[in-house]
This record gives sequence, C-alpha cells and structure tokens, in this order.
Amino acid sequence: MTLRVLIAVCFTACLAARDEPCLSPVGDYILAKDLARVRPELVAVSSSRVLAPAPVIGGKRIFRSEEIRWLAAQYGVKVDSNTDVCFAWPMTPLSRNDVLDALRKSIDNSDARIEITDITTDRAPHGQLDFPLAGLGTPASPEQPVPVLWRGEVVYADTRRFAVWARVRITAPVTVVVAAERLPAGHAIGASQLRTEIRQRFPAIKSEVTAINQVVGMLPLRSLLPGAELRMESLSWPNDVNRGDLVTIEARNGGVKLAFSGRAESAGRTGDLITVRNPETQKIFQARVCAHDKAIVEALVEPNSPQRR
Repeated sequence: MTLRVLIAVCFTACLAARDEPCLSPVGDYILAKDLARVRPELVAVSSSRVLAPAPVIGGKRIFRSEEIRWLAAQYGVKVDSNTDVCFAWPMTPLSRNDVLDALRKSIDNSDARIEITDITTDRAPHGQLDFPLAGLGTPASPEQPVPVLWRGEVVYADTRRFAVWARVRITAPVTVVVAAERLPAGHAIGASQLRTEIRQRFPAIKSEVTAINQVVGMLPLRSLLPGAELRMESLSWPNDVNRGDLVTIEARNGGVKLAFSGRAESAGRTGDLITVRNPETQKIFQARVCAHDKAIVEALVEPNSPQRR
C-alpha cells in the first residue's frame, strides 16, 4: 500500500468517525447525564449538571474529545476515547396522516371533510403537532371550497415550538339562516321572513348566523333576495334614537337631576354620543343615548337656565 493510499484511507476513516449520528437532546439544556449515554465513565459527574444549551433547530452542539476529557478530569475520571460527541434535534418530513389527525382534532367536527392540498415541505422535529383554530384562514366566500392556509406548530422539548403549515380545503354541513322572502334594506326583519337550511360550506365563519332569533329585529344594510344567507356583517341593529326624534334628556349636575325634551340632530344606539338641540334656546349639545328615545348629559346647569323651567 502506497503512502498516498494510506493517507486517503486514514482521512476517510476520520471523516466517518465525525459523521456518527448525533444524539437527540432531551430538553432545553444538555446535561451531564445526556453525555453519559455514550460516555459511561461520566456517570460519576453530577447528572443534573448543565453542560450547554440545546442547539437550535438545524444546528449541532459538538463536544470535542478534549472538552470531554477535561470535564471528566474534574471528577477524577479518565476517558480514553478521542471521539467527539454531537447533539442535534432529529428532523423528519411531516406525515400527511399525522397532520390530518391534528387538523381533525382541532376542528372538532366529525362531519367536516378536510382535504390537504399542500403541506410544509421542510422537515420538522419530533413532537406534538398542534393546529389551533386561530391559525386557520377563511375564504373570501364560504360557499366557494377554495384552499386556505392553516398555520400550526410542533411543540417539542416541552416548551420549544417549530412553525409548520398546511393548505386545506374544508367543507361541512352548516345550519344557516336564509331569507324566505325579499328583505328590503333598512326594514326590521321578522321571524316569519326567515328559515333555516343546512348547506355544505366552509365552517367556523365568525359572522355566521345559525339561529333565527339572532337576527329578528335587525336591519339589512342592503336588500336581500329570497334564499340569501344572512350574515352579521350585512346587518345592523336599529337606532334607539333617529335624527328628528323628540328625546327625553336627563341632565346631571352632581346629585341634581333635571329632565327636559330635546330634538335629536343625529342618530345613535345605546352608548353612542348624539347631537341634540334644545327647542327653547336652540342651543346644541352632546348627550349619550341610554335607552330608546332617552339620553343623558353630564353638565353644569345654571339655576336660571331654561332647562330648569
């Protein structure tokens, strides 16, 4: 064997030794007991001694042989091995079946049909897959079964989290409230004008209406044709005070309360500030709506002011 061949063989053997599989960390830190898994001589070292932080995902923490011998010498232990020890989080491609199981667990609807159209291609660490509903996107129209992005994470080492995602198409039978007849814009909705249906569409829309009593008395913002599904963003509650209404005003000044009538110059619901005109003085002031055709104003009232009459 020539010298050149001998050098090549030794170099290859050295690389092979350094390419030994890395150990998997157990938690956020590498402890002496973790190193003792491959260096039994180190059992004499305090098992809870922290040696180093666990590496980040995709990185390695390598303990050189010199470092290991130095650590062992502190406890009167001799380590003869010249091999380094490496720690890294094992990474594997995500299983579509595992992702689907996690999605079904989150959506909690046995009738929902979930189709994965795309998935994180990167490898992920071993851990608990979690796809919270907060990470689920919504389609522009729930009737259109288009894929949406669902963001999740892999929880590993108790507290660490690794971001993952899946693009999914979801449909489920959903109870919806629809117009039984044409609903004109701005007119209060009656129960007899509505009916419920079960439709296949994207579930868990925040503004969905599932019961008739949710919307009775509300006003459509635009006219709705028969069969149109009612959603909260297309409805509003009627005003408690409309412009031009005669409003009972209660003026408060400390423990003194005075009541008089005013003409609403703007509309509002309970809790809103509206503009009111005093018919006697023609003065305009702000009052807060507290009930139907009633409002409160916190103001100092002079003894001889018209409000006292």
